[in-house]
Amino acid sequence: MTDSPIPAPSDGPLPPWQRPDFLGAAPLGSFGYLSEDSARPCTLQELRSAVARGPEERVHFVWGPETGRLVPTAELPEVFESLRGAQLARAEEVLRSKMTWAAVTGVGLYFYGERLLGLPLSWLAMLWGAFFLLPMVDAVVRRREWARAGIADAPALGEASRFLHWLSWRRTSKTTHVIIGVLVVTWLLSEAANLDRSIRVFAMDTAGVKAGAWWKPLTCFFLHGGIVHLVFNSMALSRLGQWVEGLTEAAWVPLILLVSTLGGSLAGYVLPPDVPSVGASGGVLGLLGFLLVLARHPGRAIPPAFQRLLWQWVAYVVVLGLIGWKVIDNAAHLGGLLAGAGLGVLANGRLPSGHPPVRGAAMATLGGPAAALLAATAVWMIQAFIKALG
Repeated sequence: MTDSPIPAPSDGPLPPWQRPDFLGAAPLGSFGYLSEDSARPCTLQELRSAVARGPEERVHFVWGPETGRLVPTAELPEVFESLRGAQLARAEEVLRSKMTWAAVTGVGLYFYGERLLGLPLSWLAMLWGAFFLLPMVDAVVRRREWARAGIADAPALGEASRFLHWLSWRRTSKTTHVIIGVLVVTWLLSEAANLDRSIRVFAMDTAGVKAGAWWKPLTCFFLHGGIVHLVFNSMALSRLGQWVEGLTEAAWVPLILLVSTLGGSLAGYVLPPDVPSVGASGGVLGLLGFLLVLARHPGRAIPPAFQRLLWQWVAYVVVLGLIGWKVIDNAAHLGGLLAGAGLGVLANGRLPSGHPPVRGAAMATLGGPAAALLAATAVWMIQAFIKALG
């Protein structure tokens, strides 16, 4: 191997992931694959066996006698059927496993969950859906897609693989991780200072805002109802924030979170029911709405597979919202999603029309004030929690 699979510079007529030199060079005249950064020349039969083993072998890229470069596994015709078989086998394995555990845990949670775990049945149903129902749906969809896939689909599959690898390799800032760190700190302090009291003071509720608590539409972002709530939102924020940073720039993340949180609070203000609402999910859904619109711009050259992935996220949110409708503020989710999509429309109109990463100095300057406002809100809440502890 003479190169490492590192993305090419972002300027140029083609998107970085479509350029011939996007992936590292490979020796001519042989087959092989890249596994955990280790290049392994092999015979065609050995390569097919490695691909067929799927996740166990961690085959990232492959090469053939005439490719001269690493390519996504789907782009090498000689191993396409091995890849297809591995994907189908993996989907079947996940489906069988999740179905078994879903049946066992579903019965147990229904009859004994509230007593043993101390959580309401609505929360337990939502967790059951997240850990079992959604993976089953994902496995069914994946099995159907690969059952229909043929060699004619190889270019589209390869394009999607190249794009997702480029996006994962993007050197993003620490903005998203800093925000997650602040969420963890504020949650810990809110728990220590009495979560029920913290919710009364800082959670979003229509009656409180009408009574003059103008800060509630924003402070609700930094509160969470428990460790599970915090972990779910943090995981989604980590992934979506990284994607936003990779496709545009870090300054968009606090701006989207601020606007979408306020959009979600506004939706919760005008739509029933009037109950206290906490969590970063309105802002997180804003990131998703922003990406959905940004990815549809024809000049971005973002593969349709990535757009389908985003819509899959939306479907998951809808399913969980229906399962846990008693404890999930679906109005805030909808408001945050629409607010983020609105920012996406604005971004597509103001940012350059070329492929990612797309940057625009005028819009990026709004990220600083947004980050400052979020930071000031967090500091104020932290001070209030520390004072309550004293």
